[in-house]
Amino acid sequence: KVTAVEAEAFYVRLREKKSQSFAARVLKDMRFLFNRAIKQNIIVYNPALAFTVTQPEPRTQKWEPDQVERAIKVGWDAGFRGAAVALAIAYDTGLSSADIRALTVGEVISGAWIGARTKTGVGYSVKLWPETLKLIEQYHDYLGVTPMPEALVVRSRRGKPFLKHRLSRDVRI
Repeated sequence: KVTAVEAEAFYVRLREKKSQSFAARVLKDMRFLFNRAIKQNIIVYNPALAFTVTQPEPRTQKWEPDQVERAIKVGWDAGFRGAAVALAIAYDTGLSSADIRALTVGEVISGAWIGARTKTGVGYSVKLWPETLKLIEQYHDYLGVTPMPEALVVRSRRGKPFLKHRLSRDVRI
């Protein structure tokens, strides 16, 4: 049986050894699991709810254009070409990685990307820079694929669709 004191001590150790955001994510999962145990009559209370979890401050950093260009070039040269193209698209459009992973060649019309947000279904039309369109073309030439309308614009290094967290991992490298 886990007590509130033990749960809080665990949280404090996570904050000290890892980070505030990591500890907050782990506690979120822990609270979920304890709530499931309550629903299954395994325990009677959630010890992880007995204390406050401090959430990290939201990020406020913005990349400068030269930083983005350098990251795209480094990614491209290191073999992370799909991630480099995704980063260029994200910088141009400000759309999420979920939207970029779902982008198809048929949605890029006359230099604009016309589609609907993956999670909300809200429509959008955003302009892509000529440099980004050229990078997409170079990327497809590198892959040796003929861009069909339903083909994904970006793919993993293995040529497959990016999984949910794989794109963000490739961008971090």
